[in-house]
Amino acid sequence: MSDSWYYDFMNLNHAVSRALIDGKLPYEIHYIKDIMSTKVGMFKYKNIERIPNLTSQILEMALLFSNFLCFYQHPALGWILCRYVTDTNFNEYLRPKKVNLIALNGTPLATAVPYEDIVLARDNSMDIIPFITINEYICKIHKVEQTVFKTLAIASLPIALVANKKMGKQLNEIAKQLGNANPLIVGDDSLLDIVKGFNIDVPVSPLDIYELKQKYRNECLSSIGIYSVEEKRERIVTQELVNQNDYTDFVYQDCKMERERLVRELNKRDPSLELILIETYEVNVNEGIEEDAKKAHAVAKADGTYEKNTNPEKEVLEYGRG
Repeated sequence: MSDSWYYDFMNLNHAVSRALIDGKLPYEIHYIKDIMSTKVGMFKYKNIERIPNLTSQILEMALLFSNFLCFYQHPALGWILCRYVTDTNFNEYLRPKKVNLIALNGTPLATAVPYEDIVLARDNSMDIIPFITINEYICKIHKVEQTVFKTLAIASLPIALVANKKMGKQLNEIAKQLGNANPLIVGDDSLLDIVKGFNIDVPVSPLDIYELKQKYRNECLSSIGIYSVEEKRERIVTQELVNQNDYTDFVYQDCKMERERLVRELNKRDPSLELILIETYEVNVNEGIEEDAKKAHAVAKADGTYEKNTNPEKEVLEYGRG
């Protein structure tokens, strides 16, 4: 995938086809459905079709992969979503006085437009591209998955074979047979004297690595305002769940407020638009957490893995590894 994130993901079929021809399928493709498409589908806009050629998906995709976005009422095109580039003149608070406007396809739209004439479109109050954060977590998850495969390979063949160079080909064959769980190794009489083996200790359990992958995934979801909790936890503290959900809700509310501001400002400048923000996903900060904790207690007691809490000031669920 090229450096043009927005173009590639707005033209996903073309990007994937090109990547398959090149033999370099981007790893990010595997997470589009689970993470990125969820982010794009979190908000919709009623009556957005009143802005020519614009849809909720196009707007949210642009917010996911771009910053410095704005709406501008073009004399010939009407309202249009585009990118702005500031000039060199700023006020005392570094607010630009004039901007140049470029369409999402790269076509110049207008120059020296007063900053007050545009309506800013931002995913978050810092106007940081969400995909940068998502891609960082995806890279971490990818690294963890590679470690899982390496750990499984070591676990399936937990020994190293050592011999002289002359035994190289024979060692490769022995390792291949051991990797295929073949207990029968054929060799000459000197094989036992020449080949030495020593055990390789797996430093970490593949399950622990998998749980780290889940942790990164959940952190990634929280960073875009989607509440998620690990499916299996040995120790669940209710207050920790509340704190995590609070953080996720703050992220979500920031995204929501930016979109509410956008809709409000567009409707103010052009009442005929009558835009309405629709939330397709909503974070519930504290609702259900205590009830979930009680259910977890009951399940743990039923399967015999519950350990009584010794700290009366905190509600803690202790689980064994059963």
